Amino acid sequence: MWRGRAIRAVIFDIGGIVVHADFGGIAKVASMLYGCTEENLLPHLQELVKQLERGEVTSVKMWEELGRLLALHRLGRATKPQRFSNLWSLSLKESMSIDEEMLAICRGLQNKVPVAALSNTIEEHADLFQQKGVYSPFNPCILSYEVGMRKPEPEIYLYTTNMLQVAPQNCLLIDDAMENIMAAREMRMQTHHFTTRENLLRELKRKNLL
Repeated sequence: MWRGRAIRAVIFDIGGIVVHADFGGIAKVASMLYGCTEENLLPHLQELVKQLERGEVTSVKMWEELGRLLALHRLGRATKPQRFSNLWSLSLKESMSIDEEMLAICRGLQNKVPVAALSNTIEEHADLFQQKGVYSPFNPCILSYEVGMRKPEPEIYLYTTNMLQVAPQNCLLIDDAMENIMAAREMRMQTHHFTTRENLLRELKRKNLL
């Protein structure tokens, strides 16, 4: 519907596009510490991570609440949340790879349009990405835990376009999660569902952005 509208800003998701990581080990470690199965742990963990990504709770409080819920439902046992203090950062450090070619693409786009980041993330991960220079090509850099919103909530898309001072229909969102893509389309944004770097390059060249 919005094909042909001028693109005046490009917005990148980070995880799965610029940074690749495997967080499957977190559920395995947590299930052992709580004395429960991963199947029983995951639904509670996934909901609490959403709160963590909005900055509504700290990691310590999240792990504490997870133990309380598991014990309440007799699915596992509560344990000291301090046992998880380094789990997020260690898991990321062990599995993280940064796509330097993708960062170069982002820097190249800066010659044409503003390039922003819009990422659902937590403080521990953001700190590590900052240290590694992951956020350097992006301005503004909208991180969910800092703004109290997360994709696919409509408000975070409006917040981002307002920060860019560009109308939603003139923004291109690049994201690997179809849920986020569909929400952005509802906000009248242009989108690209990321699958491979090669497909993205073709799309950016087709739109005369590279």
